[in-house]
Amino acid sequence: MVHQVQSPQGGDFWTYFLDLGLIGPILDQSWTWTGSRLRRDIAGVLLVVNRLLRGGHGSGRRCHELHRLAGMSLFGSDQQEEGQVALEEALRVARRHQAKSYELRAATSLARRWGERGRRAEARDVLAPVYDWFTEGFDTSDLREAKALLDQPG
Repeated sequence: MVHQVQSPQGGDFWTYFLDLGLIGPILDQSWTWTGSRLRRDIAGVLLVVNRLLRGGHGSGRRCHELHRLAGMSLFGSDQQEEGQVALEEALRVARRHQAKSYELRAATSLARRWGERGRRAEARDVLAPVYDWFTEGFDTSDLREAKALLDQPG
């Protein structure tokens, strides 16, 4: 029997969990110590949760973040092509929703992966325009991380 878990505000649990911003930091840290099979499984779970949140319509409020996390997991399990597809989808969805902070996260994740594979020019091309859009908040971790990537030689 499956029980619907409700948030304190009455919404579904996963949306509440994502709204709190809890899943991203937890999974961001877990990529360094989980094995590739577990990362692949995590990516699959994230994509299923994404589909459930979207209700099949592609308009979920946090689906861009789930695609980003799934992409990072797939890259970590040596599924480069699938990881890139998921990160590019995260970028497209964030742009469609005009969610600049999530666009920055997706662009940073994609740029980091491309940079690790020697595709520095492409990494810069995807990240610089998003970073340049911001006019404040440069002390936030997302913008500091993006700046550090942009400042790398190459």
